[in-house]
This record gives sequence, C-alpha cells and structure tokens, in this order.
Amino acid sequence: MALAPSFTSVDADGKRLRFVAEYRAVVMATTCVGILAVDFASIFPRSNAKTEEFGYSGMDLGTGCILCATAVCSKQARGTVSGSRPAALAKRLFSLWPVLAIGLSRLALLRGIDYHVPTSEYGVHWNFFFTITVVALVSTALDLGPMASLIAGVATLSGYQLFLSSLGGAHFILHAPRVDLFSANREGALSCAGFLSLHWLSVALGSLLRPGMRPAAQTTALLLLAALVSAAATALMESMGLRVSRRMCNLPYVTFAISVNAWVLALLAFLDLWAGRPRARMSLTLGGIQDSMLAAFLAANIFTGAVNVSLQPLLVPFWPALAIMALYCLCWSVPFAVLNSCGRDLKFW
Repeated sequence: MALAPSFTSVDADGKRLRFVAEYRAVVMATTCVGILAVDFASIFPRSNAKTEEFGYSGMDLGTGCILCATAVCSKQARGTVSGSRPAALAKRLFSLWPVLAIGLSRLALLRGIDYHVPTSEYGVHWNFFFTITVVALVSTALDLGPMASLIAGVATLSGYQLFLSSLGGAHFILHAPRVDLFSANREGALSCAGFLSLHWLSVALGSLLRPGMRPAAQTTALLLLAALVSAAATALMESMGLRVSRRMCNLPYVTFAISVNAWVLALLAFLDLWAGRPRARMSLTLGGIQDSMLAAFLAANIFTGAVNVSLQPLLVPFWPALAIMALYCLCWSVPFAVLNSCGRDLKFW
C-alpha cells in the first residue's frame, strides 16, 4: 500500500492532526492507568516503578511525557502570540486553580492518613502538580516562540546540568539533610529547571507539527531524526557515566523523554500515512481524553486517592486488583467519552 500524501485531521479545517491527537490520548491514558496500577504489587512489575536515584522505568517516564504532550500542542508551538503578557499570566494563574487545589489536597490528604510517599520523589511537601504550575507560569510569563524556546531550553538545561555536575547540585539533591523548607523539597523545586527545559524543547519539537508547513513524509522523517539524535545523546551520556535521573530531571533524562515522545509521534505519523482513506473516527474515549488532558489527569488522581484511602493496594491479590483497575478506568474515562460525544471538553491549561 502506498503512503498517503498528507496527514488526516480530527477537525474540519485540518488544523488538528489526527496522529498528534492519538499521541496525546495514548500518553494520558497510559499515565492514568499507571498511577494506580503501580500500587498493586500483584499486577504491576516492580521494575517499572519509580527509581530511587538513577535508571529507567515506565513510571519515571510519565511525568516527562505529560509535559511534552502538552507543550507540543501549546500556543507557543503553533506560533500564536498571546498578546498582553500580564493579562495572559493572570489568565493562566486563574486557570490553574484546579491543579493547585489538587496538589494542596493531595498534600493534606496524604499527611492526614499518614500514607507513605517516598520523599526522594519530589520532597516532603512538593508534588508533580506544583511542578506543572511552575512550568506553566514561567512559560506563560516569557511566552517564547519555537526558536526562542529551543535556545532557552538548551541554555537552561546546560546551565542546570553544570550546576548538578560541577557545582555540587547532584550531591545536594541526593544526599543533603532536610533542615528547612527548601532543602525538604529540593527535588521538586530544583527539578523544575529540568522540566521547564523539557517544556521548551517540546515546544520546538511541536513546531514541526504545524499542518501545511512541509510534506507529511518530511515531517515524519524529522520526528524520527529527533528521536534518533536524542536517543544517541542519551546513550552517549550514559556511556560517559552521566546517568538518567528523573529525581533530578537532569540532561540525560530530558533527552531520553524527548527521544521516546518523538519516536511515538514518528510511529503514529507513519501509521497515519500508511492507513487507508477514509479513516474511521477516533474512539470517543481517546477523543475525550485528548480534548481534556489535564482534566482527565486530575480525575484519575482523585480516583487513585479514593482507592488508596479505601484499601491497601499492595496486599490485594491479582484478580481483585484487576477488577478494581477495570472499574477505576471506567470511572475516570467514561465521563470524557460522554463529553466528546456531545462535542464538549474541559480545558483550563
């Protein structure tokens, strides 16, 4: 079968590419499944749980994928000007209240029920929702276009890695005592530099996905090239002793996250060109998830918290755990499928 000359889209005017929508939906769906599945020792391999200091795991990759998936479709990636920066920043701050609310609620709930969360993940009080807020506010305040984002991402990541490798940053994050509020949350606070760099580099990656800018086959090739270069850079750094660390969100972690996301985008782009025409409509569930990504993530976290409060997942046998996971997936995903069937979404970032 010959490859199609152009990508398919999920809207009438062709501005939303189908393979990008599929990528966003797959990233969020797998992340939402993973955040609860990891708590069930009977069904989730411990080797894919979050690493303590260095290494690769499925759960470590989730945070990077979420930031990448939001950045590749951001206004900056599309080259859209936000207008007044103070107004845009105020609007963004207001729109992030659900994220902050979930982050604060999670902190209060986990401390209230004395639920064990490794401090090595983000620190004593920090969590990923606070990281999302910091990245969103800084990126909105600076409002960089694709090329400026690429430069800012490389510069920030280089400076941050210099701090980690040559100025004692890595030792501070991994081994320093927790004597004050900053040192208690050093993983979360300092890794924001790495995650912000990942956001900016993903904006640059997303600029390759603008419809009509270049032939579809060339876009696919560029995505594959980005994946190969990032993977080679990660492997080279590993061979030199600079290992991947999600805890620090260091340089090799960022290149690893870029390589995986670029590879998935390239694969889905190729499959879209290879598939017959016309293509069947995306499922309501995947369509709803990609339309309301952050809302789906928040909903999944709420249900995850409810499950963890109600029982002890680590002690649940395989078949009951599988049944709980199936019910959980229905509870957080069906509402978004219904919204999609009605042509509605829940967007605030």
